[in-house]
Amino acid sequence: MVEQGRTYCDRCGNPIESGQVTCPTCGHVNGIANADGMKIERPLGVLVLGGLQILFSLVIVLVAFSSPAISTIFGSELGIFIGFIMILPLLFGIFFIMGYNFARILMIIGAIIDILSIVGIIWGIILLWYLTRPNVAAYFHQGRSL
Repeated sequence: MVEQGRTYCDRCGNPIESGQVTCPTCGHVNGIANADGMKIERPLGVLVLGGLQILFSLVIVLVAFSSPAISTIFGSELGIFIGFIMILPLLFGIFFIMGYNFARILMIIGAIIDILSIVGIIWGIILLWYLTRPNVAAYFHQGRSL
């Protein structure tokens, strides 16, 4: 909410500084629009993470569908099944780049799983830290719908 050059929290109505994403009083992410009423631009890290998700998913899909090694080790049915299952992360990567919040939530869940697995603890912590940054959360809270 913006009035006469001042910005107010969407939830509690307290004044917040221009350009500030989260309310210092209630912690609500006020990311629908910035003080000028313009949409928040996609952070570069979102493009990089989504691109990596798409790239790795494509590689696994291509390997699963075309590799004779997978069909000899696991059987051709399992290779095809893995290929179809990896189409889902490919779609989530696309939705992540487009700014859909459910894709951000799925990435957060993946980061938590990385942390719990111990093997990916450092990557999981970095990913969780980035995805919960106020400017990143604000980008995803701009009200996109499918």
